[in-house]
Amino acid sequence: MQETGNPMLIDFLISLLKVLGEPQRMKILRILASNRDQKLCVTDIAKILHLTQPAVTKHIKIMKKTGFITSVREGKRVHYQVDLPMLEYYKKVFEDTYPKGFYPCPYNLQCDQCPERETCA
Repeated sequence: MQETGNPMLIDFLISLLKVLGEPQRMKILRILASNRDQKLCVTDIAKILHLTQPAVTKHIKIMKKTGFITSVREGKRVHYQVDLPMLEYYKKVFEDTYPKGFYPCPYNLQCDQCPERETCA
């Protein structure tokens, strides 16, 4: 099978989809995005989702690693919030990449000859 597109972009998209493909992470993202005026910590999120604190901590660690959320330490507590500029960036990456999957490749999937190689998935 011939490899197509930019492997780095493909790996990047896969890592984002893995984060978004987990239902609890999607719920955490929604909780944080819809409560931006509140300071929420792991305990708050765990109570809302009826999950253990270690489970929420594990999800948050993964989400922070990919840039979906940020944290601010205040005393002994760490408060989490959605990283809106990063979400906007991810949205743009998906919007730029998604349509390319529905049109024939003008270079017949010969990626080494494609001038759009860096942005093609």
